Amino acid sequence: MYRFFHNPDNVGDVLFLVIEPETIPNRVEEHDGVTLLYHDERLIGANFFGLPSELNLTEKGMIVNIPENVLFNVNQRLEKVGIPPLEKADSSGYIVAKVTKLEEHPLDERCNIVTLDLGGHELTTVSRYANLREGLLIVVAIDGCIKFDGTAFHKKIVRNIPIECEVCSPFDLRLSEEGKAAFEAVGLEAGNDFFA
Repeated sequence: MYRFFHNPDNVGDVLFLVIEPETIPNRVEEHDGVTLLYHDERLIGANFFGLPSELNLTEKGMIVNIPENVLFNVNQRLEKVGIPPLEKADSSGYIVAKVTKLEEHPLDERCNIVTLDLGGHELTTVSRYANLREGLLIVVAIDGCIKFDGTAFHKKIVRNIPIECEVCSPFDLRLSEEGKAAFEAVGLEAGNDFFA
């Protein structure tokens, strides 16, 4: 999974490609308008200078659904410096899920163990959001999802409970400033990509 970020107010006319957000680069290659970031021999990101203004890119922050013309131009620049083109992302990593079961957490009275249906695929997580209830449709970040804050979600086991996804608030999805409740995905279908 990869993400693009565009923050013209703070860093100017640069499009950032993030492939491994938690890996620190130890090698940089400068090309004509493209900076490639590596960890050893692995490409972990790239910066494309001047591309946003050239393509009139107006989106700011994390760009979940990269426009086809932007991806085309990014791939042209990558191929020019010997890097294979990026495939169009088939998932944003944010998936609609239906709450099928809530259980009290045995070690934390403020949390529930949440079982979710993602369209025939079941995942388990833990959440403190009080608005969760059986039958509710919500949005979760799945394993490998690069989030709006630039970090990635990775599944893990905490206190012997699998945390296979992360329940998202409206703030997590950058829909509003509300961060104290799970986003309610009214009218959507479990298993669908929220940003598709």
